[in-house]
Amino acid sequence: MSRTGDTAPEQREDARIDQSTPVAVGAAVFALLLAASALLWTRFGESVYVERILGAIANCF
Repeated sequence: MSRTGDTAPEQREDARIDQSTPVAVGAAVFALLLAASALLWTRFGESVYVERILGAIANCF
């Protein structure tokens, strides 16, 4: 009979690593997108972003 607490420590460690990998990849992608946004913001200025956001809002209505 197998109970939920009967798993080996190695299996629990592997499961923890398997669960943390997508989180780490997601965090890396988010950091990359944030850095790219900051770079573009410094390159083109705030007006480009404000115009794009206001244009997108106007298209919704």
